[in-house]
Amino acid sequence: MKYFVFSDLHSCVDELKDGLKKIGYDEDNNEHKLLFLGDAFDKGNKHYETYKYIESSINKNKFIWVLGNHDYYLLNSLLKG
Repeated sequence: MKYFVFSDLHSCVDELKDGLKKIGYDEDNNEHKLLFLGDAFDKGNKHYETYKYIESSINKNKFIWVLGNHDYYLLNSLLKG
């Protein structure tokens, strides 16, 4: 198993994909997993694309997510309406 660890994505999914490609991440390799240490959304401008990438990775059982403070703020806001 090989883990690719990153954090502070902040909706910059294109930069993430480019970086992962450069270091050899293969989304079709079941031995490659993403370990995300929080802050998925907020500052960037590709919120939907980021969501879809995370959703796809979760559905492929390739994504481990440790929530960060921005993730908690978003969840709290959504729960409160």
